[in-house]
Amino acid sequence: MVFAQDEIMLIKASRQFANAFRYSRAGFSFLVRSELASRMELYTFIIAIILYTALKAPFVHFIIGGVLLFLILAVEAINTAIEVIIDRISPEISETGKRAKDLGSFAVMCMIFINGIHFCYVLSITLAPDWGVKILAWTVVAFFVAAAAYTKFTSHDPRNG
Repeated sequence: MVFAQDEIMLIKASRQFANAFRYSRAGFSFLVRSELASRMELYTFIIAIILYTALKAPFVHFIIGGVLLFLILAVEAINTAIEVIIDRISPEISETGKRAKDLGSFAVMCMIFINGIHFCYVLSITLAPDWGVKILAWTVVAFFVAAAAYTKFTSHDPRNG
């Protein structure tokens, strides 16, 4: 009797998994077809893998690069979902919709920077092993200085966040 219930639960779980996989595949297909950015991220990943192979980068960086690719695609998918929902709910331009889209875009930009930092790190440790971490550190510092300078010299209305 208990085994029959377990078998039924296993069948239901396998159906749920199959449905989740089908919906995920459809979402990935929509993302790649509708968003140029996601295609560019995939192409960039392929180029990075080719470059890592040519530079004989440690295998762990291939794994980290793959994980970062999945993360950037996940954030890109969430950003696209936000955009689709905002466009459906409010076809006219609204301040709230703009902020939601801007925040989604910021999340994608953060992931692009994280991927870029990893890419620069791999290049620096393979091309200049003695200076690798120092080059990466200066790259990150330069990015934050540039970001601080940009925010300092652009107008900002504190009431709008």
